[in-house]
Amino acid sequence: MEIITPFVDDINDQISIYVEHLNSGKLRLSDDGYTLSNLTFMGLDLTTTRKGLVDKVLNQFNIKIIEEETLSIEGPEDDFPTMKFNLLSAILRINDLTFTKRDTVENLFFDEVITYFEGNDFGGMPTHFNGRSGVSYHFAYALPNHKGSPLVLLDIQNYPKSYLLRTGYAGCLRI
Repeated sequence: MEIITPFVDDINDQISIYVEHLNSGKLRLSDDGYTLSNLTFMGLDLTTTRKGLVDKVLNQFNIKIIEEETLSIEGPEDDFPTMKFNLLSAILRINDLTFTKRDTVENLFFDEVITYFEGNDFGGMPTHFNGRSGVSYHFAYALPNHKGSPLVLLDIQNYPKSYLLRTGYAGCLRI
C-alpha cells in the first residue's frame, strides 16, 4: 500500500512511503529506494563523509537499508505512527544532503566571507577594474587605500578537494 504524504522533496515531488504486512502482525515501511536514488539523480555523490551522515540519520531513527538503497523500518502494527514518523524524518533529513552540493557550499563560503568583511566595517569598494591594457578584472572584495596602506584586491577561493587547503583561502593583491 502506498501512502502519499504532504511532504515534498527538493524537486517538489510528494514523498511516498510504502506499507507491507509481514508475518505475525508486523509491518515494514519503506521508501521503495526513492530517497538514495534521488540523491544520485540530483548529482550528489555519496562520498565517505556523506555516507557517514546518512548512517548517523539511519541510526538516529532506527532505519535500515535493504536491497542496497531502500530505506526501511519494521515493527508491530501498533507502532505504525512512530515508524511512519521515523521513516519520514529520516527521508527528510537525508534529502537535506542536497545542500552539501559543491556549488552550494562554495556560494555559502563566499557569502560568509563577504558578510564578515561587511559586518566588521572593512570599508569595501567596487570590485570591477580595468587594467592599463584594457583587460577587465573582477575581484570578490577590495579594500581601499587607507592611512598609507595600498589598495588591496581580494579574490576568495574555496578548494574543498585540495590536500593543502581544507577550509578555504583568500588571495590578496596589493596595488
